[in-house]
Amino acid sequence: MKAKPNLAIIGTPRSASSFLAKFFVLRGWQVPNYRDSTTMSPSQFNPEGYFENTYLNLLNDQIIRSRFGLEHSFLYPPKFSAINAQILATDFFYDLDETLIDFPEDYLSNLKGYTGEEWDVWGLTRMSEGEKWHRAYSARNISSSVQIMEATSDFNNFLSKTDSVVLKDSRLTFTLDLFAQGIDKVIILQREENSLASSIRNHYGQNIFTNNRAKGFSWVSNHFNYKIGPMSFEDFSQRYEDFYLEIEKNYSVLRVNQHLLSEDSTIRTLIDFVEN
Repeated sequence: MKAKPNLAIIGTPRSASSFLAKFFVLRGWQVPNYRDSTTMSPSQFNPEGYFENTYLNLLNDQIIRSRFGLEHSFLYPPKFSAINAQILATDFFYDLDETLIDFPEDYLSNLKGYTGEEWDVWGLTRMSEGEKWHRAYSARNISSSVQIMEATSDFNNFLSKTDSVVLKDSRLTFTLDLFAQGIDKVIILQREENSLASSIRNHYGQNIFTNNRAKGFSWVSNHFNYKIGPMSFEDFSQRYEDFYLEIEKNYSVLRVNQHLLSEDSTIRTLIDFVEN
């Protein structure tokens, strides 16, 4: 008998999932300490913390790429029709040593005009030779398809033998089925569209949802992904929704509106959902 069920909190970025994860941590759930990984540190955007396991974040990045293609991420989500139950490419290898990024020489000088921000919101400079994001996959032995499959199986096995874990990550929307044996209940957090679009733009750059490309670019890049094409907010939202609908067929799911999280009735509904 589990002390508490294992929970997955999913939703788009900027949907208050960190706030909800903290709610459960304060009530006895734990962010998994897997392979001595750390919990993602607070930032200016989430000063109280993210309540995410960094290893799982990186693993989910790699699963999404290997299942759906290098252009996909939680900011450029795949179409549900592209899903495959397995990790696809037997020769998949994603590491800075193999995939160097070329970007126009005037990128940094035109950064604000491109991203709408003074700083490198897309993280391109952090993905140039010797920098951190790609090296993180090698350091955790999740650079190749074989390593990704083994890591996914190991993490699923870990979940199946534990309880009282809260997993929170937008990426889980697209990888959840691979951890099915260890997840008991799923909470989908949603947010009013105008508020959500505004928050994502403020966080990731004003031009994230656009059909326009900067001069010299056929793509844009974000913190965790090599290259993504422009996408409208409507397309972005629909791709998440298509996955939510499939998840609801296979899991015990509760949808919660972000703006109702402060309501007593919502809190009671959440507690009833996870405890019964």
